[in-house]
Amino acid sequence: MSGSRAISIVRRLEIRLELPLGSPKLCNSILSALNPDNRSVPPGQVLINSCEEGLLVAVLRGDVESSRDILTLRNTTDDYLEHLQTALRVLLSVES
Repeated sequence: MSGSRAISIVRRLEIRLELPLGSPKLCNSILSALNPDNRSVPPGQVLINSCEEGLLVAVLRGDVESSRDILTLRNTTDDYLEHLQTALRVLLSVES
């Protein structure tokens, strides 16, 4: 039989971010602010947010078949951090 099959190996990469906010109320407000943006992650990626007693936990998982998938996951993480920073800045200015 001539020809060969390309073997594709899919790995799952996970990025876990933890941000101690100290306040469950602030943590939940951040989650509410980020929720609309978190619904549209690229195909093959999943983003899970939670608050654990004032600790904001974000877990981003993605299927990785190529270096392009790693870059996409990194870009999604960067977008998340930008939105998080904006939400924090706004909510902390309102609390002051």
